[in-house]
Amino acid sequence: MKSNNLKKVAAIGLAAATLMPNVAFAKEFKDVTKTNNFSWAYNYIDVLSDKGVIDGYDDGTFKPERPVSLEETIKLLVEIVNPSETEIKEALDKYGQKVTDSGVRDWAKKYMAVALSRGIVSESVLKNAKENGFFDAKDQKFPVRADVAVFFAKGLGLSNSGDESLLKYKDIDKINSTTKGYLASLVKENIFESTGSDGNFAGDRYIKRSEMAKITKMSYDYVEKNGVNQKTEKMTGKVLMATKLNGKDVLVLDSNNSNYSFSIDSTTKYKMGEKDAKYEDVKTGQEVEVEYVKLSDADKLGKAKVVTIKNSNLDSVGYVNSVDSSKNEITVRYRSSSKDLNFKTTAKVQTSDTKTFKINKDAKLQAFGNEIKLSTIKSDDLVEFKTNNDNEITELNLFPKDAIVKGEVTYVNNIDRANGTIRLKLKDKKIYEFYTSSETKNLGNIRVGDEVSFNTSYKVILGIGTGEEKDTVIAGEVLNYYEESSYNYNRRASYIRIRRPDGTAKDYDFAYDPIFQKENGTKLSQKDFERELRNSYVKLDLDNRGEVTKVTIIDEDSVFNAVIQIDTSSYDRGNFVGFRGFESEAVVIQSDNRRIRPGNKITINSSNGLDRYSVFKINGLVDRNGKISDTFNEPELLGKPNRELRVDNNIIKNSRDFMTSRDIKDYEENRNNDPFNIYN
Repeated sequence: MKSNNLKKVAAIGLAAATLMPNVAFAKEFKDVTKTNNFSWAYNYIDVLSDKGVIDGYDDGTFKPERPVSLEETIKLLVEIVNPSETEIKEALDKYGQKVTDSGVRDWAKKYMAVALSRGIVSESVLKNAKENGFFDAKDQKFPVRADVAVFFAKGLGLSNSGDESLLKYKDIDKINSTTKGYLASLVKENIFESTGSDGNFAGDRYIKRSEMAKITKMSYDYVEKNGVNQKTEKMTGKVLMATKLNGKDVLVLDSNNSNYSFSIDSTTKYKMGEKDAKYEDVKTGQEVEVEYVKLSDADKLGKAKVVTIKNSNLDSVGYVNSVDSSKNEITVRYRSSSKDLNFKTTAKVQTSDTKTFKINKDAKLQAFGNEIKLSTIKSDDLVEFKTNNDNEITELNLFPKDAIVKGEVTYVNNIDRANGTIRLKLKDKKIYEFYTSSETKNLGNIRVGDEVSFNTSYKVILGIGTGEEKDTVIAGEVLNYYEESSYNYNRRASYIRIRRPDGTAKDYDFAYDPIFQKENGTKLSQKDFERELRNSYVKLDLDNRGEVTKVTIIDEDSVFNAVIQIDTSSYDRGNFVGFRGFESEAVVIQSDNRRIRPGNKITINSSNGLDRYSVFKINGLVDRNGKISDTFNEPELLGKPNRELRVDNNIIKNSRDFMTSRDIKDYEENRNNDPFNIYN
């Protein structure tokens, strides 16, 4: 067979049965020729078999359709990047035991250790490989094309944010975003084809021996041209900036009163002490050590290989994404605290990062001076917090998106304007400052010394507080209706009592001159309304004080409770004055209402993007056509299983039959079975 300048390496047979020492070079394979269906792979197999990189079978075949194992994939890739003996020894010293415990065969251990050391394979991937049979001799599983693409891109140091316009696959929508970025970089370097053999990428199909031959040959060509091993240097300094410039991630340090820029990409590793970290953990003001290779770029000193955070004790502020009390974790969209931040508005301050933080066992969690539990914190609440060197939250002050604050007025200034200030002495005897804005309703004649109750959003006062719910709708079964006037208004009843969707009963005060109507919009007098109330269901429109402005008699079947799973989420600009919102498609998994049956697709609007496969419990109103007209409260996040749930074909008759967070969590902890029968 033909020869070229590829480095000759130890032979590997691309199948467990052929990983043997009796390798025969320069032989033709009768099932791979220049004229049969695998003519496209002939030259790649020709070159690699000639150099002992790959081999065939004793019967003279190559078996190009057979799958390639994970161990063989990693061996091929590590041989391509050609680590030094010192690197191999250090990798085995650090990861040898983990590799052995995972069941990796002896011949592949050093390659898997190097892959772990270089970040090609993570410890979690290795663990999952063991649990899912990738090292089993009898019933072996094989890596799929999507996984192989990511392994090779990482091993070759390619970016995870390549130009996705290069991808021309018909099934591109089935490729996840991370794989797309790596795949685009591989396509750019001619290691993968932009269209696939039949127009599809087929990322969930195992990698074939013929395909691996081409990927391996093209990877050798790339390394020969670009190299992957370079001498590294180190620098310690203070982070001035960690952001994107001209579409690329950049780290800027102040070291000895001089500024230095470093490029970072998907191959850059991050450390915090002895623990692994992420790019999102790098913040302005931190002290870091950068291990880098020099670049010829005039604007940058080098490319960062490893960034080690020396000190992460920072003050931060942000908004809650989610809370997991069972794991003692909170996920926050945040930024470093700054004196120039404007909290005199309900509009959110700009954030730059999102991260999940552990709560330190001795952490102090407070809201308006009261100690709180982690479970008290809700999505979109404002939090100010501090972290320690282990990146755990040690202090947290909560300013809820919706709250009622009670206290003694100690200072008043300009509260009849959009930039007023009120200071309150709260339960802990400390003084807290709140603000008025254009959203604030008339507060009346408030004076120092008054005991007051305010509805607030973050640090902004919206109005006098009378209830937990405001500027929203709620529905339920009427339990009682009190028409005695306690406010000296002729057409104002005291309150209406309903049983809400969560099963609890609550009284709602009426605003002045409320509207009474039927579901079709027909207005009712107060007397006609009273006559139709017995055993009826109503929808209540609440104002910013939580008082009822409109009562609509509705059909009992209009109220629903459901469990949904997000299918797709898309950005929606909303109106032209700056409103941002998201519109997500969701699949109904469980329901107690025949108008919104399991399996139906519905649209959910939210102020934040919802992750695909996230599971929520919602309640609200649905019309006769199955269209949701209103939802009550915030959707309750049950979990993020990262796979589709089964649809429950039955209409739920008892609230305790609804799926819970525990159901999802239990399954995630016991993946070998499906005790709740909820997954496909």
